[in-house]
Amino acid sequence: MNSSVRLRAPIAEDAPDLVLLFAELGYVVREQTVRDNIRSLSNGSADRAWVAEAPNGLLGLVSVHLTPLFHAPGHLGRITSLVVYSHARGRGIGSLLVRQAQDYCRKSGCERIELTSGDHREKAHRFYESLGFQVCSQRYVNAIGAD
Repeated sequence: MNSSVRLRAPIAEDAPDLVLLFAELGYVVREQTVRDNIRSLSNGSADRAWVAEAPNGLLGLVSVHLTPLFHAPGHLGRITSLVVYSHARGRGIGSLLVRQAQDYCRKSGCERIELTSGDHREKAHRFYESLGFQVCSQRYVNAIGAD
């Protein structure tokens, strides 16, 4: 990986790039939503996000949420977003972002870290497995709406 890549917290001015990053995953997100989420994440005690930045612009993003565990001490760390521009994949940027998330979770008292990935993202699954992640449960979702 290029040593000129640095990690930093996202800022509101990153929103247009982040909209494009999420589009690479098939998510249509409004720029204002991204700006609001950057502000919200920066004010939360259980959330962190980092962008990977090179001299020519952003390359990727990871965001993490900590959930207190009721049945055990500590927290569960959850990677809630991980994306690297397709032109920058295979250069170690995703690994760098995941390591940052893992370090944060470890320092925050997490016993483990998890993430979800769409069934159709086979390359992503191989990447996660190469980093030591394992498939260990099923995910059930109930879309209850915001009304």
